[in-house]
Amino acid sequence: LDNAWAGYHCCLFAYGQTGSGKSYSMVGYGQNKGIVPISCEEIFKRIGTNTDADKHYEVMVSMLEIYNETVQDLFVGVDDRPKHGLQIRESKALGIYIDGIIKNAVSSYEEIEKAIEHGTSNRSIASTAMNATSSRAHTVITIEFKQVQKIQGGQQAVKVSNINLVDLAGSEKANQTGAKGDRLKEGSAINKSLSALGNVIEKLAERSQGKKNVVIPYRDSKLTRLLQNALGGSSKTIMVCALSPASSNYEETLSTLRYADRAKKIKNHVVINENPQEKLMREMKEENERLMEMLKKMGGGVEGGAPGGASSELVREQEDKIAQLEQMLKEQQMSFQDKLNETREREDAHGKNPLDANTKNIGGSQTPLMVNLNAERSLSGRLRYVFTDDAEVTIGGHGPPVTKKKEGSDSDSDSDSDSGDEPDILLGADGVFATHAKVENKERRCFLTAVADESASSTWVNGKCVQDLLSAPWARDGDGWTLKEGPGLEGPWREEGSGYEEGDPAGVLLLHGDRLVFGKGFFLFVDPRLAIPEMMVMAGEYTY
Repeated sequence: LDNAWAGYHCCLFAYGQTGSGKSYSMVGYGQNKGIVPISCEEIFKRIGTNTDADKHYEVMVSMLEIYNETVQDLFVGVDDRPKHGLQIRESKALGIYIDGIIKNAVSSYEEIEKAIEHGTSNRSIASTAMNATSSRAHTVITIEFKQVQKIQGGQQAVKVSNINLVDLAGSEKANQTGAKGDRLKEGSAINKSLSALGNVIEKLAERSQGKKNVVIPYRDSKLTRLLQNALGGSSKTIMVCALSPASSNYEETLSTLRYADRAKKIKNHVVINENPQEKLMREMKEENERLMEMLKKMGGGVEGGAPGGASSELVREQEDKIAQLEQMLKEQQMSFQDKLNETREREDAHGKNPLDANTKNIGGSQTPLMVNLNAERSLSGRLRYVFTDDAEVTIGGHGPPVTKKKEGSDSDSDSDSDSGDEPDILLGADGVFATHAKVENKERRCFLTAVADESASSTWVNGKCVQDLLSAPWARDGDGWTLKEGPGLEGPWREEGSGYEEGDPAGVLLLHGDRLVFGKGFFLFVDPRLAIPEMMVMAGEYTY
């Protein structure tokens, strides 16, 4: 951050074998914050200490991953991404850049935290024998940090720094990770790109030691192409070396240390990026004019057609470059406030938090919720459904309507039909009625009821049907239930020690770690005050 404040581009990346703690160091886990959130918080703490009225700061953030040699924008949902990913392009004015990457303008730590949480939820992770939450792609967070100072004559002095925070996927051996199928293919792509990175570092080290005519193989991998400026350009770069203490990983640990030793020999020549804005815009305009001139000579453009198939491809390529440069020019000319407004409009259009996209209610970080369980562990915990504080939340699906019970009546004949209102939580599982169940959250204690006998018979808590739990004295017994027997024992068990209190609403009291089933959908009830949902699921503590 000191380098960024001085106006240098800077990069920090973590390298090491799978399971050695790279993602933990970079991103953290739950309450244990990693380098990325701590750095983001520090940026806005420093900005908050500014007392100069003539100085202001602008922060933009983007987040991408390289999965199986395909670049994907993590601010875009999986279903909305281009099949072949985003293109890495090079321009004289812009250098290496990603065509079409979304950059979010942020004005506070809370906003950048939400943006990174959004991106993290879209990361490719899976379980292997060595790591329950193994990163299956390289993740790059780029923070564009700009300092704008008003000077005499109404001019502006600008310093720009690109802060690249890179979480590399770990190198792995298939026989140790137990990888098969897609996991094996992912591991192969990871190892290939890390090998290319090693080659680039080795060649850069040779060049730094005075060897002549060294060709740097940046184009061997999307990863090395993207990190070209960080590795061998104008950037101050730090490498975090993550090591495993296990004796079985001796070879990988030694390899990682050799990797770091080579990286230490690289010498970059950095410059302060002062007042680059006007120069950048001038170069972009010049490059745009040059491309337009080339297009005219090739016979392209609006009026003319291109002679021959090869020329048609070149024309399309030049037109794409021109369109991209014009878009970049437009972005450069936008004020930071316009960028902030654009970011907020985009968030409103796509939902503030993709994890809560299936529910109309959004709760705080301590609000009880349920997460999905799936036969494929990497897909478990991806869907969150929040039970809003001090409110009643309706759960439904795409099934037929049910007959609702009227208060004080157990008979279907005394009831009215489903009103057809859209439920607060819409489940996609089979066997879920249009209005299936309700959860009432009273002071963060949740009570589950079914809206009718039809749905009660297909709603389960820890292997016991809700219909039975509300009609007989079933008491909790570890993760299961025990039927209490004795004279006068009828209805649900609410005696001392059951967890119920006087004045509690009707329904089954849900406890942290309860397994819920609605139709054919399996879920886990979580109290975030007690544990982190992702950690519970990915550690294998709770499975499908």
